[in-house]
Amino acid sequence: MPEKFNKENRRRDERRRNDEMEREAVHFIEGRNAVREVLNSGRSIEKLYVLDNQDDARLAALAAECRANGAQLVRCDRRQLDAMSETGAHQGAIAVVSEIAYATLGDIFARAEQSGRPPLIVVCDHLSDPQNLGAIVRSAEVFGAHG
Repeated sequence: MPEKFNKENRRRDERRRNDEMEREAVHFIEGRNAVREVLNSGRSIEKLYVLDNQDDARLAALAAECRANGAQLVRCDRRQLDAMSETGAHQGAIAVVSEIAYATLGDIFARAEQSGRPPLIVVCDHLSDPQNLGAIVRSAEVFGAHG
């Protein structure tokens, strides 16, 4: 009986933590490389849930860099990170970031008007290959797309 009670307590605590994360955060980034890319992009990380593993130098370096850039560190065990993860591939790090501010259609047309050129807007639907999106973005940049 006590073990079941403990399991129920753990599940409740995990649900509570997940609910807390959803209220606090707008977007989660999972995985060491993805978190590193966020840092490299200049976007700020509000909080980093990180595996409490003293033997992993790369993870410790990532956590230190996040902290140096103003992120709050929350040390977790693997079970907690697994419960938080949506992908199952957190690699010991889940970052909480603010939502990206997207341009409105009005912003895009205003940018086109300021440039003095006719508006060029690229619209994509049902892209499934990230390489296709990359090629489209690069081509749009070359052709001077406004958004």
